[in-house]
Amino acid sequence: MSRRQSFVILGLCLALLATACNPAGSGGEPTYGGLTEREWAELAVVVSRVHEPTYGGLTEKEWAELAKILSRGEADAGSGSAPHENSNIEGVERRVPPVDAPENPTALVPSEPSESTPTTTTSAAPTTTTSAAPTSSNGEVSISSSFDTSSYLVPAWGDGRQPNKGSNTGSFRFFCGVSHLAFDDPIVAPGQAGGAHLHMFFGNTEADASSTYSSLRRSGDGTCSGGPVNRSAYWTPALLNGDGDVLTPDEILVYYKVGKSSPDIEELPAGLMMIGGYDMGTGTDHAQLWKCNATGASGVTIPTCPRGSEVQATVIFGVCWDGRLDSSNHRSHVIESNFDINAYNPCPGSHPHRLPQFELKLTYLSDGNTNQWYLSSDRHGGMNHPGGRTLHADWFGAWDPEILTTWTNECVNARRSCNGGEIGTGEQLSPSTDRLAPNTTYTAPIHHGHHG
Repeated sequence: MSRRQSFVILGLCLALLATACNPAGSGGEPTYGGLTEREWAELAVVVSRVHEPTYGGLTEKEWAELAKILSRGEADAGSGSAPHENSNIEGVERRVPPVDAPENPTALVPSEPSESTPTTTTSAAPTTTTSAAPTSSNGEVSISSSFDTSSYLVPAWGDGRQPNKGSNTGSFRFFCGVSHLAFDDPIVAPGQAGGAHLHMFFGNTEADASSTYSSLRRSGDGTCSGGPVNRSAYWTPALLNGDGDVLTPDEILVYYKVGKSSPDIEELPAGLMMIGGYDMGTGTDHAQLWKCNATGASGVTIPTCPRGSEVQATVIFGVCWDGRLDSSNHRSHVIESNFDINAYNPCPGSHPHRLPQFELKLTYLSDGNTNQWYLSSDRHGGMNHPGGRTLHADWFGAWDPEILTTWTNECVNARRSCNGGEIGTGEQLSPSTDRLAPNTTYTAPIHHGHHG
């Protein structure tokens, strides 16, 4: 039984109790079965809500009401009011749980202070693209979706509002849920089932050691916003506690952005493979960070963090691409550039294609023993690194080509601030889903494959 249905039953019980206390009806009005005509009408509205269609746990009307609340919050932010108490990730608020499942939230609603009040459109139809992203070269031949992608789009925030212009960057943000655990790595150990340390996968639900661009685009659901519209595969080393059990994050945020002074970026090429963070091959750091949001303690290892506090892991990928989909070390084809939202640092001639800045943030809740936490890669191949020292992430691109073009043009290159899966056209990707529950401990699977 859903929470909404429980409220309806509670309402019926209260109505019967009220009838017992006042059988004549309030004000002497005639009653029918113990309720006045007006009370029956109000009750019918409540009951009808049980069968009202929902999107991520909220009805269309509730999304519209939420949009009004968010717009008021943005106005407060502009007037200098204190930030939301749960605001923690660069202006992005924590997700709002859906009405039907507050204990296991998957409907995610971020908000961000902006320069202007958002506008509301009367239709959720996509707007005309004003500029096209520069075309990437040497990518795979894009494979279109075999289903109606509009089934995975909803009016943005319930009323089809347009996202705000970003104050410094153009950005596209969305959330993901955890899909599965596996000792696979289709980039570093392709075709070798069980040939890697334990990974936590999100995005494509069928990603494994044998995944290719074609297999990702043609099969699997998706646990990120938009479901199968985004069949890209994302994976990180599994995080384990002192007992060797896997911890799932409370929240996974992905976003792509471009600086205000940077020229327009190219679309992510179909089939591109990237690794960000610690380099397991050379033992060098590449834009990875742990942080305890309660104390501010941060570094390349997991900080001590009070019980119940947020422990955030961040990995930032390179932005300068040389035109190859992969390289022998899986890194040299996409390199870093000194990203600055207010200044433009050009890519070198060897890597002339500028891609969006891809950032991945995973937020875990501390059990009070973070000094015992470690990543599967920390203990890989007999190594014994300090907890979290080898933080890294992998990405294998398999977006629906039309949706990819839309958010690249209408969010990132248009310098809009697109939150919660907004694609810049008054539409929004459907909410993310979880196959493994967030903020939960799971027994680590036994490794039956070879140690790659």
